[in-house]
Amino acid sequence: MGEPAPISLDTLTEQQQEALASARLIAKEAGWKLDEFSEWTLLRFLLKHRWKLSAAEKQIRSTAAWRAEVGADAIRASIAAGLQPRDWPAMDRICPHVLLAFTNLPTDDGDRLTYVDANDVFEVDAFLNCATAAEIFVINLYVLEHASYHNDRRSAATGRLCRWSTHFDARGIGMRHISVRVAWKFRPCLPLADNFYPSLFGFMLTVNAAKAMAVFWSLVSPFVGENAKQVAILDTESSPGALLSRAPA
Repeated sequence: MGEPAPISLDTLTEQQQEALASARLIAKEAGWKLDEFSEWTLLRFLLKHRWKLSAAEKQIRSTAAWRAEVGADAIRASIAAGLQPRDWPAMDRICPHVLLAFTNLPTDDGDRLTYVDANDVFEVDAFLNCATAAEIFVINLYVLEHASYHNDRRSAATGRLCRWSTHFDARGIGMRHISVRVAWKFRPCLPLADNFYPSLFGFMLTVNAAKAMAVFWSLVSPFVGENAKQVAILDTESSPGALLSRAPA
């Protein structure tokens, strides 16, 4: 995995500051409802495009239009107002199958660390039937907006860009859990991060993974985009100490 370089607003050149100011104007003009931390969101777009404003503008405008279409600004506002993951739509049906634990714990790089665990190794049929594809899509919007808002908020508090890093314990996950029908249920969600949440992810570490999971990832990663570069999938033999190596001293 290649580690993203640390960046803070204080280290921006005059030209980069001007690009960020222009990005803010572009987003507002496109109808994006910015909040007090959105400056960090826009910084992520510029980073993805290596500070080429013309390229970033295209993605900012398409993202603003998409956010209006799916109601992402309203979701972010509700999260800023204190909405908790347990109260997201359909979470009462999904939670018995998958544990998603957002934390305020930082990685050794200062990013926010999230834990994802297969809670008792979910039964595939029950999981696929607990929510519709549309509900799964909405849940993914809430996950991404939650990660985006709180990483922007932490960025503002620390003065440096913070990303979303995840640790997934895949112990017990087998072929039945990563079958084509499971992937198909999540297919519309796969390109969301790359298309509309650039530079949000730090490392994504999966431990205790079955050999088949690496094969599965090789099949779906082309649909994920640049975030695939930040993924490491470790089998059980390679997993001990992996998470501790990312923890703060």
